[in-house]
Amino acid sequence: MLVIATGASYLGPWRAADDAMPTLEERDAEAREYREKMKASPSILCVGAGATGLEVACYMKEKWPDKKIGVCQRGKVMMPDIKGAHKLIEDYLKKLGVNYHSDTPFSPDSGVATEYASHIDCRGFKFNGPRAFLTDELAECIDPKTGQIWVNEFL
Repeated sequence: MLVIATGASYLGPWRAADDAMPTLEERDAEAREYREKMKASPSILCVGAGATGLEVACYMKEKWPDKKIGVCQRGKVMMPDIKGAHKLIEDYLKKLGVNYHSDTPFSPDSGVATEYASHIDCRGFKFNGPRAFLTDELAECIDPKTGQIWVNEFL
């Protein structure tokens, strides 16, 4: 597991440092432990302002309205592929009281990350599972950067 040395925080239960595949029982136990950490944390930063990061941030703010909840992203526009989405999302985040940090790359030891006790990694990430199963000519169906499976030219 990737452990971040910022207080009691680490990025999440889904990024194994060694790409090991834990058992379902281990995943369940780790997810329960992670939920308890988030429940106890006074402030949480969602890293990534895509669909996952925004949904997680809004859900947590609705569930725990007294917690400081934030979302950060490297870019300046949330959901750029959906015309007009940024303004709607930004207004909704303000209404809920979720702090939006645009143009703010995540660095665990500096910047906005130090303002939050816990961090949840909601960025897209590389999953190496398909590489184990898609070989030969099917290997061309895997994005070399992300590890995602291409189903058409749009991923």
